[in-house]
Amino acid sequence: MKHGDIEFKLSDIFINKFKNKQPKWGPLGYFTFKRTYARTIGKNKTEEFWQTLQRVIEGCFLIQKKHCDQFSLPWDNRKAQSSAQEMFTRMWQFKFLPPGRGLWSM
Repeated sequence: MKHGDIEFKLSDIFINKFKNKQPKWGPLGYFTFKRTYARTIGKNKTEEFWQTLQRVIEGCFLIQKKHCDQFSLPWDNRKAQSSAQEMFTRMWQFKFLPPGRGLWSM
């Protein structure tokens, strides 16, 4: 594999900025998120929004990295990390979100 181990992870330093925080939810936003899109991560525990965004974004960039590897396309880890962090921030601010099934299944 040209790009080393095929994995993609957001920087821990970046993710730590969002742990134990909540975005600016609307009146029913958090309830709807927890009920519909947050995956179970332990006994009687579901993801928080930052964990869902991390899962979704890392999944998107992993698919892109695998595609680049499969077709011998260039991959820049630094650029990918920057783009992934920008994507996370925009999703956190509700500037865009994937369809609900994307939040659940990615």
